[in-house]
Amino acid sequence: MIMYNVNFISVSEMKKIRLLTTFFVSFLLISISAVAQQLSGEVYYPTSRLKADISSALSPAKPFSGVISGSSLNIPVGFPFVIDDVSFQYLWQMPEVAIQDETNINISVKSAQILFVVPHLSIDTTIVKYIDGAVINIKVKSECSNIKMVATSNQVNLKLSRVQTTGSLFDLALEAQQLQYDKPNLEIASFECSNIQGLEDVIKENIFENFNQLDLYNNVFLQKLNIVVQDKIHEVLSTIDQSVQESFNKFKLNLNQKIRVKSIASDKVIIQFAFNKELNKDAVVDEIPSQINSGTYGVMFNVKKDDLVTFIKQLLKSKLESVQISSKQIKAFDKLTKSRVQQFFVWPALMKRKKGQELVLRPTVENLNLAVQSNTFSKVLQTQINTGLWAIDENKPMVYFKSNFVSNITFLNGSETSFPITGLKTKAQWDADYLKEKRCSKRIATSIIDTIGQAVFNQNWAKQNLNAIILGQTQQYRFKDVFNLQNKTLFIRLESLK
Repeated sequence: MIMYNVNFISVSEMKKIRLLTTFFVSFLLISISAVAQQLSGEVYYPTSRLKADISSALSPAKPFSGVISGSSLNIPVGFPFVIDDVSFQYLWQMPEVAIQDETNINISVKSAQILFVVPHLSIDTTIVKYIDGAVINIKVKSECSNIKMVATSNQVNLKLSRVQTTGSLFDLALEAQQLQYDKPNLEIASFECSNIQGLEDVIKENIFENFNQLDLYNNVFLQKLNIVVQDKIHEVLSTIDQSVQESFNKFKLNLNQKIRVKSIASDKVIIQFAFNKELNKDAVVDEIPSQINSGTYGVMFNVKKDDLVTFIKQLLKSKLESVQISSKQIKAFDKLTKSRVQQFFVWPALMKRKKGQELVLRPTVENLNLAVQSNTFSKVLQTQINTGLWAIDENKPMVYFKSNFVSNITFLNGSETSFPITGLKTKAQWDADYLKEKRCSKRIATSIIDTIGQAVFNQNWAKQNLNAIILGQTQQYRFKDVFNLQNKTLFIRLESLK
């Protein structure tokens, strides 16, 4: 009779019961929403991507343009004239970016061209001429309009240097400190002046003679590039920072994030980061293992293994401290509170309570260990987790379910991950005051719960699709693999999603 009842429950009813540990495990691994704990490390960002960002910034879809105030121009004294504000446009081909050292970046701009447009030029002066001992005053009054000049230099070399900053968000500022360029070739389109025939040629000669003295090419070009480069660097870093913030905000984390660009080298940019702690600028970190080629990843994180494990454990623990699950929210569990037959075989203490009376479940994390094969690339992370679950009866602690299990997290192709659990074992620890007051049976069939719970979890939740990691506006990455260096440091590689 007993065997009949047990078989009846396990086949027809117990398959429907996703009790205790099953609900707790699924809730634990799938829904993470917590207050972030401290974590710091470094991010390795390929320099090729930084160079591409700078090059892209200096290759606009439309020319840079602006206006130079006519009153601020240094007009030559040889042939004085007055001009209105001058408009300009910059055009050039795709620039080449080279990293000279960790503080200097060289940019070479091919076929740099500036178009100047002088909307109005006026001359109102007296020219003194000496002819055969006679002094002749010649009154010159004329107006010229729509003068277009194109200055072209075959190559412009720009040196950007990292400078000390105060209060900079990312501790990185680049300034153009050297500008070298070939003597520009100046072409002036045909234009006409009033009153005096041939004055156009005189003005052209005067402009040619004094063009370099005006220094327009140097000052305006340098200033414009400086603004663009600095804005682009800040934009890239700010966008990355914002995207990380937004990702954490989705999980309702209180995140105090700090970012610092530590160094720029020919192969990688090293960015230090810290969550809820100060940046240790002088921290010595492990070198990238020789097995990791800088060209084989989109982005790579370097974190201490123990710090990451503590971070994840505290993340889960702090989340679960605020979680309460009602038995009425879980169909199979609610059914258990109403079925005397199921209660008799699974949890006799429930038979002393009213049918359907609510139980409250409060989960927690006791411990978490992360194991990764050392000194090799791996797509498999083994987690050993010890969890707990309090069952609360009318605001009184009833019984504590202490569970442990192992989950091998395997990152599959694409964005899918697999983490079936094995070895699920639960022990029930009763609250002494509750037993004394209720005088109920301590028997709970945790082995049945574990067997069914493990099967149900693996059938329903052990495979999940991971969201892409967003860094910036368009850059998306996914987990590639992890390198566990001497069981101390994890180098987590992300690959770009095309």
